Amino acid sequence: MDYYIGVIAYISLGFDVLIVNYRGSIGFGQASVDKLLGKITYVDVQDCHEAIRRCLQFTDPKRPVVLIGGSHAGVIIGRLIGEYPDEYAAAVLRNPVTDILHLYTTSDIPDWILAQSVNADFDFPTGRNRYPDAELMKYLVERSSIRLMDKIKTPVLLQLGKKDRRVPMSIGLRYYECLKANKIPTKLFVYDSNHALSETSNASDCFVNTVLFLDEHLKLTA
Repeated sequence: MDYYIGVIAYISLGFDVLIVNYRGSIGFGQASVDKLLGKITYVDVQDCHEAIRRCLQFTDPKRPVVLIGGSHAGVIIGRLIGEYPDEYAAAVLRNPVTDILHLYTTSDIPDWILAQSVNADFDFPTGRNRYPDAELMKYLVERSSIRLMDKIKTPVLLQLGKKDRRVPMSIGLRYYECLKANKIPTKLFVYDSNHALSETSNASDCFVNTVLFLDEHLKLTA
């Protein structure tokens, strides 16, 4: 489903929609992009949480807050529901980055992980990083969303692509298994697709099941 059509659809269902252009995302030039280098799960998470907090000053503070996003948003949303477990009513994650260490060893973009986590270069000819291994492993484990699993209370919907090389499905499956083990309300949908899940049939199915999941936990039709 087209991105903007999806936004309009959520608004038509009664949602207020906030799209955060956090530091490190696009829209404010290279200087803004560079601010995330070596600071993943810090500035991006802080920016999103602050944006949500400020927006709630202009709406009913008792309305439930839902987090929806994919890929890097998995880093952000996973941290938000772990660090602020009582503030978010539901989370919907599409091919999310929930384990940065797992991603570093399985993804087709190990250079992205190094740049965003410790601002180091990846040596493609040798397939090795240029950063002390022990220090890197410690950082990736500490900043991974899955590390906060025991603090999560928020119901989570996962939508994964079997052919995803950017964020391999195994990362999302492990997150799902941990949620189930901790008795967190969760559902999983797997698609015969890649990272974007952009085929019309898959995107439409993701939207419909997102709405059904939110209705289940927020009682939208009550």
